[in-house]
Amino acid sequence: SELYKQSKGYYEAHQLLNLILINQNIYTYDKLSNELIQELYPTYYYEDVIQNSQLQNISPWLLYGIMKQESSFNPEALSKANAKGLMQLMEKTAKKTYKANKSLQRKFGKKGYTQLFNPKVNIAIATAHLKKLSNVLNGSDIQVIASYNAGMKPVKSWVKRFGNADDEIFIERITYSETRHYVKRVLTNMANYELYAKKLQK
Repeated sequence: SELYKQSKGYYEAHQLLNLILINQNIYTYDKLSNELIQELYPTYYYEDVIQNSQLQNISPWLLYGIMKQESSFNPEALSKANAKGLMQLMEKTAKKTYKANKSLQRKFGKKGYTQLFNPKVNIAIATAHLKKLSNVLNGSDIQVIASYNAGMKPVKSWVKRFGNADDEIFIERITYSETRHYVKRVLTNMANYELYAKKLQK
């Protein structure tokens, strides 16, 4: 795992460690060393994550929670739906977000949205997109995460139908099973990042 990490193979290192732990039937992390905890919940691209999270007032653990779920830290990830990079951005979403953000254009040029395999660009655009979702959805992490996966339209319909429900009930009522499980996994990632935050700092 360390050799992969030294060569910036973050994705391979992360996947290799997960495979080793699964093969050894290790599913809880309380007794693991700080080093292994850092590998399971790594803070790769830390400066970019912190800089953009502070700029957009978005939790860095939300960014890491989504990044871990979306790409396992693979900057070259490409889905069947053509979502790209660390945060698995769709080209249409990236372009729309980028065009509406002058600071991104000043930093990365007029067509920076075409560089989605560049970690700096991908993280910056994704964070700006999350900020927009947060503004529309009144800062609800659950709704923001669901919208990041399923889009704004279905989330608005769920909010209209059962938005007053407790968080756990709201999640269980999400009608898209993929999105329901996605929200749970990202929230778990976020909780673990926050739990191990002191151990994760490098």
